[in-house]
Amino acid sequence: DLDFQREGAGSEALANGCTYTGSFSLGKRSGQGAYVCTSGYRLEGMFRDDKADGTARETLPGGQVYVGQFVAGVREGQGKMTYADGSSYEGQFKAGLREGVGAMTYADGSKYSGAWKADRRNGDGTFTPADGSWSYTGGWIDDLREGRGRLAFVDGSYTYEGGFNKDQPDGDGMVSFGDGRVFEGRFAEGRQSGAGVLTFADGRRIVGTFRDYRPHGKAVDAGPNGTFDGEWTDGVLNGPAVVIGRDGTRFEGSYVAGRREGLGVEIRADGSRQQCRWSAGERKQPC
Repeated sequence: DLDFQREGAGSEALANGCTYTGSFSLGKRSGQGAYVCTSGYRLEGMFRDDKADGTARETLPGGQVYVGQFVAGVREGQGKMTYADGSSYEGQFKAGLREGVGAMTYADGSKYSGAWKADRRNGDGTFTPADGSWSYTGGWIDDLREGRGRLAFVDGSYTYEGGFNKDQPDGDGMVSFGDGRVFEGRFAEGRQSGAGVLTFADGRRIVGTFRDYRPHGKAVDAGPNGTFDGEWTDGVLNGPAVVIGRDGTRFEGSYVAGRREGLGVEIRADGSRQQCRWSAGERKQPC
């Protein structure tokens, strides 16, 4: 029996409404060719054994365009995908998905460059918004910031280095502010909360528990104006405290909303003592 197989240049109309025009070998699409469908799908490039294999250009019905490497009909290796909304990805593909190292430019102008897995940002990478005002470099899991990372504003007003969880600062971290303050301590769910140390440019130092970078709970504030050791609420003394002024005077008593309240004792540098009652920060007479 005769066994005829297509060989060389030719064309083929398929039952699915698509047409192939190009090279054949041993009866299969092999070599340079174009596969065009009425749906708007179009594949032009190298074929082997009826599948795209090598460099090709793929146009999808939704408007996406891929130019790059194929292996056995699947996007695999280096390539560039341009999406209908104007965004684009250039980098490595695996099993038809973004995987490996690549750079994505989003429709709004923001950019990501780094590691990908299963079509998502996974591994180490850098994200920069469209206005370029800040950038994040560090770990990612499924498009969310995760692990260790650095978030910095280009104007120097705020830089965070530390842990991230579910896209937010979480765990141990350090923040540097534009005014010279540096905070090292705990963060939870994107908010500073817990133990830490806040250092100021003039040498002032606060050690204790914080909330939103302000002492909240037990803390000691030591600096040029004296030492304030006590209970704090949102950055002001609120409860029992010991305060030592610049002149060495020591006060032991209670504070309410940052002002002395109730019975307190002042101990001067010469050792003399005076016990008085205070109200809203004012000494009540007589002592």
